[in-house]
Amino acid sequence: MKKQMFVAASVLFTAGIIFLTGCKKDDTTPPTITLNGSSSVQHILNSTFTDAGATAADDEDGDISSSVTVTGSVSKDLTGTYTLTYSVSDAAGNSATATRTVTVYNEAEFLGSYSGTIYTFADDTCGASTVFPYTATITPSTTVNKRFNIKNFGGFGPTTTNVTANISGTGVGSTFTWQAQQLDVASNILSAAAAVGNLSSLSPVTFTFTYQWSSGGPTELCTSTYIK
Repeated sequence: MKKQMFVAASVLFTAGIIFLTGCKKDDTTPPTITLNGSSSVQHILNSTFTDAGATAADDEDGDISSSVTVTGSVSKDLTGTYTLTYSVSDAAGNSATATRTVTVYNEAEFLGSYSGTIYTFADDTCGASTVFPYTATITPSTTVNKRFNIKNFGGFGPTTTNVTANISGTGVGSTFTWQAQQLDVASNILSAAAAVGNLSSLSPVTFTFTYQWSSGGPTELCTSTYIK
């Protein structure tokens, strides 16, 4: 009798193991990943980036947020769009992923990046009378926030005159400061290193720069107006 009971118990125990193992194998439902925050993030160049992370849950294993791994990285000091991928697996081997895109941008980008057929017309007034249109190229920096470059500044030369400037903000009334300049030394087209600018309109984007110019004669006060 005891032997029969032992055999019966063994059969039931083995059946239980088979049953439990079968349940585990039947778990085909993947876990879910929930991003903390938005799946698309705009991030200011040079500012510290902290990933908001993600949580994960599984219908069998419960909270498995601690198992979430992240691949990809964000370079806070270089403009561009970066992708972060979050991955997790449950005990049965079912997996899930989620992604977040992070766009690192220069706050001066609203000034635009354009040249060629997308003209930037500038009215340059020196002294009392000279007003003429010319094409300049505006290029926001990819590594320094609020910094941008003007190629062919003042219409003095598309290959010789480049001015680097910083803008104080992104609203009307924001000021510009001249950071550096590459000059055509042979003709001495710009004699002064100092210049100041002002953002006067956002629609269309319009800003001015006031500076001094001399070709060897009297120094003239000039104002260049850039209209996108």
